[in-house]
Amino acid sequence: MKPLHAATAFFLAFLFVVGAGAQDASARADDRTRLLPETWKWSLGDGAERADPQFDDSAWEETGPGRRLALGQPGTVFWLRARLSAASLASLKAALASAGEAGDRGLFFISGKAGSAAELFVNGNYVGSRGSLEPFDLRRTRSAVLHVPALALGEGEVVLALRCAYRGSSLSLPAYALGGLGASAHDLGPVNFWNGGLYGMLGALCLFLGFYFLALFLFRRSERENLFFGLTLAAISVYFYEMGAEYLVAGPVFRAIARGALPLSMSFLFCFFSSFFGYRDDKRLKGLAVALGFAVIALFVALRGDESTLDLAFTVSLLPVFLVIVFGLFAGISAVRRGRREAVPVLIGIAVGIGFASYDIYHQAAGIDPFAWLQGLAFFALNVSIFISLSMRQAALKDQLERLAREAADGAGRLEASLARLERAGEEAAGIGRELDDSVAEVAEAIGRSDESAGRIDAESKRQAASAAEADGVVAEFLASIGRVNESLAEQSSSVARSASTAAELSAGAASVAANIESTADFAGRLAGLTAEGERSVAALAQAVDRVAESSRGIVEIVDAVNEFAERTNLLAMNAAIEAAHSGQSGKGFGIIAQEVKKLALLQAERAARIAETAAEIRGRAEEGRADAARVRGSLAEIAAGAKLAAERLAEAKAGTREQEKASAEVREAMEALAVAGAAIQDEARRQIDFSSRVRASVQSLTTGAAEASGSAASIARESAGIVAAVRRLSVLAGKSRRLTEELGRAGAVSNS
Repeated sequence: MKPLHAATAFFLAFLFVVGAGAQDASARADDRTRLLPETWKWSLGDGAERADPQFDDSAWEETGPGRRLALGQPGTVFWLRARLSAASLASLKAALASAGEAGDRGLFFISGKAGSAAELFVNGNYVGSRGSLEPFDLRRTRSAVLHVPALALGEGEVVLALRCAYRGSSLSLPAYALGGLGASAHDLGPVNFWNGGLYGMLGALCLFLGFYFLALFLFRRSERENLFFGLTLAAISVYFYEMGAEYLVAGPVFRAIARGALPLSMSFLFCFFSSFFGYRDDKRLKGLAVALGFAVIALFVALRGDESTLDLAFTVSLLPVFLVIVFGLFAGISAVRRGRREAVPVLIGIAVGIGFASYDIYHQAAGIDPFAWLQGLAFFALNVSIFISLSMRQAALKDQLERLAREAADGAGRLEASLARLERAGEEAAGIGRELDDSVAEVAEAIGRSDESAGRIDAESKRQAASAAEADGVVAEFLASIGRVNESLAEQSSSVARSASTAAELSAGAASVAANIESTADFAGRLAGLTAEGERSVAALAQAVDRVAESSRGIVEIVDAVNEFAERTNLLAMNAAIEAAHSGQSGKGFGIIAQEVKKLALLQAERAARIAETAAEIRGRAEEGRADAARVRGSLAEIAAGAKLAAERLAEAKAGTREQEKASAEVREAMEALAVAGAAIQDEARRQIDFSSRVRASVQSLTTGAAEASGSAASIARESAGIVAAVRRLSVLAGKSRRLTEELGRAGAVSNS
């Protein structure tokens, strides 16, 4: 069957299962062979008395199927109690009788896929248990049925009591029911098969296919998609086995690992999509996806003690699973657009998986318990579609191999014809080889003659190079000698220039000294006149000081007169005051005038005293001025005598500087002439250096030419050696060509025979 036909058949089977599941769900909605208690009472705690039908459970909390019980600590023991009226039991038995079942043998307690382990008591009688409470052990993926004998039911009201335990903090109350043989057979048969046994078989099939693709990868390591798909199948086989396991379940650790195997398989599936379709093929993304899958398993193992939290974590982990499916959808669409037909089954598988998931989502939202939950089939459908895609690719590779085989057969015929042509070409190549041998011998002789000429050229070039090197050394020594002479001339020229500059400075200094001496002599002549004039001024000053002293004596006399006038005025005022006192009231005004006159006399006396003091000070200063004038007059007389002597000495120095100035001028002229001669000699030395440099450049050029000639001769020798080696290789190749031609001729003869 072709892969596309297989995918179509699988899709039709899916539609059939979904339709059957929907019909079964609607049929069970009207099933009268089941009695489902709508009201239960529950309470935490333990005690055998709670199984007694007469036990007072009025204080217990009321609940119903589908409602969540808050248990608190995982593993806590709790009790459930329900009362079934005699009328409801009679109605159930009547329905069983109409269906051809005998209800007098008792009924069956149907627990479904309840998550809790339970011990059943009917009217206080122990009937049986689902799983084990201590230690906790439960096959939660299997629907369990307990037979309730008619004797335990009795004829009246029935009290159902369940001693339960659950490894979780909360539990959704299962839909416990009483039913007949048909209802129990339905749950133990088709329900357990579609919800358990089928997944066990799918797990075994996925495990087998997983090892198959892993083996393919070991043989063809370049096809990494086989590795990722094999790991995907191996991981999801663990998840499928846990869903359908009836035996060999290793406890909560295995259950946690098995539930985490689904996200891990999706991580490997992401890597498969990326490699198979070449879509976002990034090693870092693949590594991150695989690491995330193992991290989810580690998280589930850490949460193994609380089934409620583990269920919540598993539900959250379905989000990345959905993202992987969306990624595969985009990758498949991209591959189809690129013309890859093997991507079509993957797209069909994703569509079928989405259909299965929609089926489960609908029943969960509607609160209907379907005939079978198809979430596992969604992932299996996706893996089957991938298997078909890989098979399509293998089939395409097989077609390519067959086409290559046909092309190889056609090529063999063409090769035989080519061998015949090659045989003829070989014969021609043998003739060419013989001619090539003759040409090689001629070329070898020509190369030998070229080697001899190159040797002579090399010897002559070396001799010329030695002569040129010797001439270059002589010219170099001559240049060095001229350089040393030029350096000495430069030093002498610099020294003459400095001497000329010094002579010029000396001449200028002599002229300056002569000018300074002349100006000093003039100043000495003027200094005599100035000192005479100063003596006259000092004499006038002494006379003025004498007149000031005389004036101060006149001031003293005036002050004495003022003092005398003040004393008399004071006496007059005293007398006037006495007279005013004698006159009484009429002399009062005259007394006031007398007082004012007295004050004026006292004030005048004070001012006269100050004037006397000032006059005495002026007289003292005049005496000091007379003494200072006498000293100045003596100093001016000494200055006049010194100025006269200095004028005579300066006249003699002036005559000497005139002669020195003439000698300095003669020295300067001689130095300037010597500097001109040194510059001329230096120019001639530079011309000699230029000429010698050109001579040396010519000698060096001659040396270089000789070296190049020698190098050319050596290069000719090397090239000749290379040509000889090439000729030898050509000779070897000609021999190989002849042998190959002979072998091809023999091969053609064998093939023709």
